[in-house]
Amino acid sequence: VNFLSTWDEFEKTAPPEQQLHYYAIEKHPLSVSDIQKHSQHNAHLEKLLSLYPMRVEGWHTIRLSARVTLTLIFDTVERALPEMQTQVHCWILNSHRPAENLFQHIKRLSTTGTRVVANIADSKNDLEKIGFTVTTKDNELSAIFNHGTSPLLIKKNKPEKIAIIGGGIAGAALAYMLSLRGCAVT
Repeated sequence: VNFLSTWDEFEKTAPPEQQLHYYAIEKHPLSVSDIQKHSQHNAHLEKLLSLYPMRVEGWHTIRLSARVTLTLIFDTVERALPEMQTQVHCWILNSHRPAENLFQHIKRLSTTGTRVVANIADSKNDLEKIGFTVTTKDNELSAIFNHGTSPLLIKKNKPEKIAIIGGGIAGAALAYMLSLRGCAVT
C-alpha cells in the first residue's frame, strides 16, 4: 500500500527525468489476493500484480515503467539491510519492534536531507543519536538527516553518450536499459 501511494504521488509530482527505485523488505510477503483486498483498484495495481513474483525468499526487482522500479526483498530486515548498497532518500518504518542494528544501517545508507516517516514513536532517541532531527505528532514520527553522505557511497554522474561495441542480444538489452535511464546510446 505504501508503494502504490508513493508511485501515484511520484507520477503526479516528479520531474520527467527523475527515477523512483523503491525497496520494500517483507519477511512475510502478501499474496496477490491479499494485495487486492487491501488496495484500491487502479492501473498501477494491475501492473504490479501482473509482474508480482512468487513469494520465495530473495530479492525480486520489477521494472514497472521507464521511471519506476520496485525491488521486493522477501527476507528479514536483519539480513537484507547489510546487503543494501544504495543511498536511501526516504525511509518508511512500519515495524512495531525495530530490527537489530536498524539505525546503524539507516545512517549508513542515508544522505543529507533523507527523511524518515514512522509509526514507531519510541524510535525518536535512536534516530537523534545517528544525526536525524526528529518531530512527533499524534504518535507519528518524522525526521530529517543532517549529517552528509556516507563515505561508502559514491555519487556517479550520468554519462551523456554511451557507445556499445558489439551487438547481439546482450548489446540490444543493454542499449534498451540505458535508453530507459535517459542515456543517448549509439
